[in-house]
Amino acid sequence: MTMFNNSFFRRILLWTTWLLIPAVWSAVSPDVVAQQGEWASRSEMPTPREKLAACAIEDQIHVVGGAAGENQPGLDTHERYSVQSDSWSMESALPTPRRRPTASVVNGLCYVIGGRPGYNQGALATVEVFDPETGQWASCADMPTARFAHSATVVDEVIYVIGGTPNGSTILDTVEAYNPATDSWETRAPMPTPRAVLATVAVTGQIYAIGGTNAPGAQQFATVERYDPGSDSWSAAPDMTAGRYGMASAVVGEKIYIFGGASGTMAVPLAQVFDPAAGSWFPLPDLQVARTRLAGAVIDQTLFAIGGAESAAPPHPGVSTVEALELENTGFQINAGLNDAWFFPTTSGQGFFITVFPDIRKMFLAWFTYEVNRPPGNVAAMLGEPGHRWLTAFGDYSGDSALLDIEVTSGGVFDSAEPAPTQINGGSIAVSFADCNMGLIEYDIPSVGRTGAIPIQRIAPDNISGCEARLGEP
Repeated sequence: MTMFNNSFFRRILLWTTWLLIPAVWSAVSPDVVAQQGEWASRSEMPTPREKLAACAIEDQIHVVGGAAGENQPGLDTHERYSVQSDSWSMESALPTPRRRPTASVVNGLCYVIGGRPGYNQGALATVEVFDPETGQWASCADMPTARFAHSATVVDEVIYVIGGTPNGSTILDTVEAYNPATDSWETRAPMPTPRAVLATVAVTGQIYAIGGTNAPGAQQFATVERYDPGSDSWSAAPDMTAGRYGMASAVVGEKIYIFGGASGTMAVPLAQVFDPAAGSWFPLPDLQVARTRLAGAVIDQTLFAIGGAESAAPPHPGVSTVEALELENTGFQINAGLNDAWFFPTTSGQGFFITVFPDIRKMFLAWFTYEVNRPPGNVAAMLGEPGHRWLTAFGDYSGDSALLDIEVTSGGVFDSAEPAPTQINGGSIAVSFADCNMGLIEYDIPSVGRTGAIPIQRIAPDNISGCEARLGEP
């Protein structure tokens, strides 16, 4: 390995003394996890409403149905939003007015399914499809189970309708699949956890059923369950960080975005992204306006949060608010070619060893400092004891970023079972990479009240080409 004038690696061997470790991560910056800015306001929807549904077709978003608020009848309103002009226009009215339907896109057509016509009225089994090219609606085969507050998503041009309620009190685990090509329905394996007002999305042919509730004002689920249409079977997936219902959802690339919703009667602005490959949830910037019972859509790399209500408590009037979050795709992917020694030249008395485990989508980081002489025994250590030279961290990565938990270890002797070392969580580290030679460490150790950020680069450029060669790997 290349030697340096500052004898960097030679000094590491003299690590029997202490240099106070400067501190580490502020809570993970959202744009470290998924490079983007903040939610921004767009032109307001002409008709304020909640419990609405939306179809994104090319660069247009068709928003249908909903209600003006509690005790209000379902709407037949159909408004179209143009992303390019940031403007709204009226479209052909929905033939059957309804609140709490779903809307799904197959082959450029918008299918509106279920819902109910008004407050305390029975559920609908009605299915209607809109063709943007002709501007006309047509009727389809009714859904076998009438329901509202359900969710729907598409896999291989088949619409899967999941959960919901027929009457506001009975909560369904029912899964029914609609094939537009044959205008027919098929019953599939029930969802393990019955729930309504949930979100569903599809990634790589798998359907994820997320959150929801089992009755008005009752339990809010953090539960995530995964359905495989090929085997007609369900399995557990990593739960959300907190239970909520009435969220909007979207998929960009192979990541799941969840935003808004409610906990109890309180609307929340929370937005998160779930990476199924890593099995981890990451934070995103909050919505400017907390809303539940809103509609979500995605056009290219931009998420849209449309309408909804600012509270789940009566009378929860609908709003016209529209917000957009632009996601930027850096194209860089963490890979095993990053396994190396890294440092910041301005503070060369410290460094980082980084190891990536692509098979399990994990990263290990060791942060060390060194000095040639051990400090006197009366020196106060900021973290650990005066001879403490290392911090280690381990956690998930996704795309160009990783979120790691710091472990502070004490006790223990090399090559001996006794005394056993002890570990405590010391905070967190967020690591992001701009390319194969430049990265950023963001850190937080709450116990010592230290946060900050350190730009990093490789000690030696030897392995850059190996990293670049792996950029196309999954």
